[in-house]
Amino acid sequence: MENSEPRERELGNEEASLPEEPMWFCPVCSTRLAAYKCKLICEKCGYYMSCADYY
Repeated sequence: MENSEPRERELGNEEASLPEEPMWFCPVCSTRLAAYKCKLICEKCGYYMSCADYY
């Protein structure tokens, strides 16, 4: 039997609204990056990317 609950309930509304794009994943360990102000931070390995790195 499949779980029919919406994805928002699984991940929480904030994470479910993030697009599934490569920039949202750590290039070192493939963990989803956490958004904090103008940075994306990997909570697992410590990698971070600032907003200046996006361009």
